Amino acid sequence: MGRRLREQPHLPGRATQRAGERWLQLLTVLSARRARQLFALHRWTGLTTGLVILFLSVTGSIVVFKTEIDRWLNPELLVSSVPASASSARDIGFDGALRSARERFPGLPAMEMSAPRTLDGVYSVWMRKEGALYQVTVNPHTGAVLGGRDYSATFVDVMRQTHVRFFAFGWQGRVVVGAFGLTLIFSSLTGLLIYGRFIRALPQWWSIRTGRGLQISTSDWHKLIGILTLAFNLLIAASGAVLGLENLARFSPAVSEAIHPGPAEDMWENVPATLEGAIPVSSAIARVRSAIEGFEPGYIVLPAVGGAHYQIYGNLSGRIAMENASGAIVHALSGEVLYRHSGREARLITKAYNWMDPLHFGYFGGIWTKLLWALLGLTSAFLSISGFAIWWLKARRRPRSPRGQLTRRAAGTRMTPTERVG
Repeated sequence: MGRRLREQPHLPGRATQRAGERWLQLLTVLSARRARQLFALHRWTGLTTGLVILFLSVTGSIVVFKTEIDRWLNPELLVSSVPASASSARDIGFDGALRSARERFPGLPAMEMSAPRTLDGVYSVWMRKEGALYQVTVNPHTGAVLGGRDYSATFVDVMRQTHVRFFAFGWQGRVVVGAFGLTLIFSSLTGLLIYGRFIRALPQWWSIRTGRGLQISTSDWHKLIGILTLAFNLLIAASGAVLGLENLARFSPAVSEAIHPGPAEDMWENVPATLEGAIPVSSAIARVRSAIEGFEPGYIVLPAVGGAHYQIYGNLSGRIAMENASGAIVHALSGEVLYRHSGREARLITKAYNWMDPLHFGYFGGIWTKLLWALLGLTSAFLSISGFAIWWLKARRRPRSPRGQLTRRAAGTRMTPTERVG
């Protein structure tokens, strides 16, 4: 009777290590032909889309800090004076801010409002002026109107609209930007595959080859930064693709309703033709707070003649999601909550979509995640520049044959290993 083999104990760590080794091996078993094909796809994807990716990376890193940049550029409009004792600082509320704006600009209809984000922030009342929205800012502590401006002409809005839709191309521009997100995903994944051998040499990651020429060192930096930021670039690319391509849902009512659930269309029919006796903004907000637990208002669409509804959007305390992802519609005359939408109770697909904006712009963790996102976002710009530099340096040093003279490859001469590497 043969000796029984002793069973080896199950070691999760060892199994995980073997799985990791198999994954790394998979990355390095590409045939030479397949590797060349992937490299060609990686190179030409980078060369054809690199300039746009560079542009989106730089504008995206700026947009991450759009609020901070806007306050820095326009303190007289966006920074309010806080009383000496912050604990005793009163807040005039939405109604007080709306009253101040209407008194200052009596001929302009008020359309929308937004709440201050910080203690020294401001209320914004958006009024219709010459066909455009005119932002009027109000000190929340004193009710003083600080001034007004055409928001669409500001630096931060130009940067944001340029980043999300190439400034003037509407939803079609957002779709194109989303498509470039897909190309960044493709470029990142092909780079992962063709540089698998570089990944396997983990202890040598910090060893950038010097003394071998600018092309070699640039190539090493390109691979190193690309691998270190792979997860981030995939996250940015995927979230950007979703935010852009989501605009195609307009052609599928079922998909649009799944992502953005909304009220029934007949809610907007048979509304009162007058706003006489409309409830104040504070009362409408109180109704929404009663309907949605933990609701804090952030953005309000004011009722208009022929559409007597408040549309009140905001955030839920203690939850991280896209800004103003929850909200309700309140009848301006009766105060009835006609429709409510809580991010806490949303469908999984809606919750997933609501995560895309904070994940893309990094504001889910405050100033520190925004700083990290801005810095990492610039690595995509570095990869675009370094990828082009590698191609250009290699093309410049490639020897050219005199016209009419066969090269050694054309004549059938086998290339040496040194020539293959070069």
